Amino acid sequence: YHVDSLEEVINSKIHGTFIQQWLEVNANHDSLHITLVKKDKIKIRWINNTLHYTLPIHLEGKFIKHVNKQITLRNEVPVSTDIELSMSTALAFAHDWQLNPKTSLKHWRWKKEPVLRVAFININLRKRLDRFLKEQGQLLTSLVDRELAKILDTRGILHKIWIDIQKPILISKQQQAIWLKHTAQALEARLLQDGRYLGLDVRLF
Repeated sequence: YHVDSLEEVINSKIHGTFIQQWLEVNANHDSLHITLVKKDKIKIRWINNTLHYTLPIHLEGKFIKHVNKQITLRNEVPVSTDIELSMSTALAFAHDWQLNPKTSLKHWRWKKEPVLRVAFININLRKRLDRFLKEQGQLLTSLVDRELAKILDTRGILHKIWIDIQKPILISKQQQAIWLKHTAQALEARLLQDGRYLGLDVRLF
C-alpha cells in the first residue's frame, strides 16, 4: 500500500475545523472559545514499521472574563497562533491478523506564543493550552487508528491467501488428471518497507 494513498485518506478525514469548544482558563471560570483548523496537508513518513505524521494547525481563541454577574470583558483581538503537531503510529497485528495500529501524540511546536490581550494586559496561555492539546490528542489518535484499520485490511488479505493456497491445482491432463493440493498448517506475516510502500511478507507452512 502506497504511503501517498494513506496521506490522501487521512487528509480527507481530518480537514477544516475539527475542534470547537469552550475552555475554562482559571478558577474564576473565565473562558476561552477554542477553534482548531487544519492549516495545511498532513505529511506522512514510513520508517521501521512506524508511520510518522506532521499536522499543521491554526488555533484561535475568543476570551470572556467574568468581572461580576453583570459585567464581562471580551478580548477584541482573538488569541491566534499556528502549531505543528507530531504523531506516530506503531503497526502490529492482533491475534486474528487484523492490523492493530497504536497512534500517539508525541509533541507539538508553537510557531508563536498564544498571548491573550485584555484591557492592556498580556496573558500567556501556553501552559493551559498545552494541557488542552494533550487532552484532545486522543480524539485525533483514535480517528487515525480507526481509519487505518479500515484501509489496511490485513485480515481480509491473509484470509484470502490462506484459502487460495489450499485450492487444488491441475498439473496434468494426460490420461488421468493429476492435481496438487496443499494443506497449510500455519501462517506467519510481517510488515515490510519498500520505499514509500507498506508491504506484507507472508509465509505458509
